[in-house]
Amino acid sequence: MLYRKMAMFRYILVLIFCSPIIVFAQLGGSTVYDFVNTSSSAHEHALGGGIISIDNGDVSFALKNPAILDSTYSGKFSASWGSLHVLQTEMGVGAFSYAHTFSDIHSFVGMQFLNYGKFAAYSESGISEGTFFASEYELIVGASYEIYPRIFAGYSFKPVFSFLESYSSIGILNDFAVSYKDKEHELTASFIVKNAGFQITQYTEHSSREPVPFSVDVGVSKKLAHAPFRFTFTYQGLHDFDLSYDRVLEDGNTLINQEDQGPTKFDTFSRNFLNHMHLGADLLLFKSLNAHVGYNFRKAYEMTSGASNNGVGFGFGMSMNLSYFSVSYGLSKQHVAGATHYFTCTTNIENVYNTIKK
Repeated sequence: MLYRKMAMFRYILVLIFCSPIIVFAQLGGSTVYDFVNTSSSAHEHALGGGIISIDNGDVSFALKNPAILDSTYSGKFSASWGSLHVLQTEMGVGAFSYAHTFSDIHSFVGMQFLNYGKFAAYSESGISEGTFFASEYELIVGASYEIYPRIFAGYSFKPVFSFLESYSSIGILNDFAVSYKDKEHELTASFIVKNAGFQITQYTEHSSREPVPFSVDVGVSKKLAHAPFRFTFTYQGLHDFDLSYDRVLEDGNTLINQEDQGPTKFDTFSRNFLNHMHLGADLLLFKSLNAHVGYNFRKAYEMTSGASNNGVGFGFGMSMNLSYFSVSYGLSKQHVAGATHYFTCTTNIENVYNTIKK
């Protein structure tokens, strides 16, 4: 058995080093397929997004970290829907996932998508040409394997399809992850190389390949032994310390009518350090009712305007576990203009089927 696990581990390493990977240090808005970093569930959304270390049986977290899977996820199905000013913009984001265990292999399939809504089309002369739509889709197939007691290695293969009016692009992304899961002490730690890949086809015939949203992340979740709290810490972008996009003053340039009063080195260091961090907490009130709260430092810094951030970066939500399914709601303030609402429903299809069959 140990030989088989070590052989599987070597096979995963070969996949990591032999897969076609093109990566760059990325800043927000400088890559294609950024939608893949949107939350895949209401729980993740409430905790600040990008969560890779929650191990609570919710299969939607496997979309962000395949190494989180084990046999307890088998038969689980999850569906999520999120919206931002849906009545005004018709924008919506969603995700689906299902997991099944085959012997020692814990597999899952899923999809994540973002619909940008309907747009009015005009010619260069200002003449109306009707409407057009824009949407992007990510198919996800992944699996995990226990390579050593409590240590799981996971891999996800993710074809991406982007349709923006008459322009389209196809890409391939890959996730490679390792998770340590100590269920006895309710501790989970994860490391992931996320969204490694490249564009297969570009949006225009003469354009060059654009970078993808590559990232190297770590995360830890721990429930307190004698209190109903579980804390989650995620540190994103280990490959690039400076994630800020606003480098005007740092580059020695001065904005119009603005004195050159650049930030101190300490301010720059502390801001860059915090930009990587997501903090979250779950209040496990009862077996059937939980509350979630989170804070995304980078979102709070980049998506504010003026002296007050109006709660940007904060998220909260609730989860209710019923007999055959659970429902979750998550809200996160994305910018000063509004928040995104997420709803998730999860169930165990195998349990429901066995109950109906009886």
